[in-house]
Amino acid sequence: MKIRNEDGLGRNILHGPQPVKGNRLDSSRRTPGPAKESGDRVELSDTARALLVASDAIKTLPKIREDKVEALKQSLKDGTYHVPGEKIAERILGEGVFV
Repeated sequence: MKIRNEDGLGRNILHGPQPVKGNRLDSSRRTPGPAKESGDRVELSDTARALLVASDAIKTLPKIREDKVEALKQSLKDGTYHVPGEKIAERILGEGVFV
């Protein structure tokens, strides 16, 4: 059995891309030293900036809202916590539990 090191186009697949004359991988065309500044820039839209601000604000919020948890615990202890049966049925049917 013979194992070929090339794909159907004659490229060497075991050793990665090889420099080819006229190709961007041609090492003889590379300029030594630091890269020159190309003048490329990136500008963010107002919407993108607003999303970044909102994202940062959300990250600072606590994962659990202790004030709500404590209020619910207290209403359960007091016996004042009540959810109408219609609301429970709406949520069950709305989430497709019985479909």
